[in-house]
Amino acid sequence: MKNQLKAGDKIRFLNAVGGGRVTRIERGLAYVEDENGFEIPTPVHECVVVQEEDTFIPAYKSPKIEPKPHVPTSGQPKVTKADFSVRSEHSEMTPEPKLPHTYLPGGNKLNVYLAFVSTDLKKLGQSSYLAYIVNDSNYILHFVYMNRTEGNRWHLRHAETVEPNMKVLIEQFEATRLNDLEHIAIQIVAYQTDRTFDLKKPVNIEHALDTVKFFKLHSFTENDFFDEPAMLLPLIEDDRPMGMKKNDAEKIEQALKQKKHMASTPARKPDAPKIRGEHIIEVDLHAAELLDSTRGMEAKDILEYQLSKFREVMDRELKHHGQKIVFIHGKGEGVLRRAVEQELKRKYPQCRFQDASFREYGFGATMVTVK
Repeated sequence: MKNQLKAGDKIRFLNAVGGGRVTRIERGLAYVEDENGFEIPTPVHECVVVQEEDTFIPAYKSPKIEPKPHVPTSGQPKVTKADFSVRSEHSEMTPEPKLPHTYLPGGNKLNVYLAFVSTDLKKLGQSSYLAYIVNDSNYILHFVYMNRTEGNRWHLRHAETVEPNMKVLIEQFEATRLNDLEHIAIQIVAYQTDRTFDLKKPVNIEHALDTVKFFKLHSFTENDFFDEPAMLLPLIEDDRPMGMKKNDAEKIEQALKQKKHMASTPARKPDAPKIRGEHIIEVDLHAAELLDSTRGMEAKDILEYQLSKFREVMDRELKHHGQKIVFIHGKGEGVLRRAVEQELKRKYPQCRFQDASFREYGFGATMVTVK
């Protein structure tokens, strides 16, 4: 320093924020009085003399921490990061209160649905869809929602927990993505947290969705869960899993036993082709539409029965030149679609065929014109 430090000098700290006026100097330490009257012992070589007109940053003071008021959100207090750090330091943190679950009479059996709602029923096939999990039970459900991809692999679409007697939105998708949902799986674990409960087995459900239904107005109906019409797919009804389950050893064994006692001709539903307008006949080749039950039948048996229905309709309509027939086969793995096309090329080369209207059938139908 150019000037020797002495009592009464106004200084600032060289290596720290703040400063003040020197009151005394003892053994190499300058005692600096800050604006609050506190003396701060500081090495003389870390003090810089300033002129009276100069400004400096006052000595550091610890800020007073005041707890922030709680702002309720949806009936529950919100704890901010600042609140958490202060409360943790003073061991005053209290648990965040939880809203009580809604328990309804008769809700101790699981009833769970996968629901689809159109964003615009007047534009089915053009507008998007909303998918929900509906929990119509007194249990908390943790679920995983997936779709099957190529190579028999699976893709996670959503995973969440839904409270008792509530529904949760899981995704919104466009009509052009419906083919991704032709084979879905839902895994569910049910439990309760604030009372004892009956143990429910974890559920693994697989469904082959008929995506054509997403293009038909009558598929969306009035229901107890939505203000607007919705398509409801039961996943669990009264504790009983629905849909197509895989790797169920008991079912496989039972099916094999029944196959030995089944008649060679499967039970057939009384059905008739649906006529649309004056010129188009609509034939649904899905197994669920043709057969009362496929229990005990192998995949090749089901396919052969579907093709026999296809041939029956084609042979009957061959004499009606100009007749248009829509065969609904779904996309799935494409096995039935390819089989239908091969039959058309081999047995009915005089007929012209093409994909049916995407707007009405998605990618799951073929339209044949008899020549």
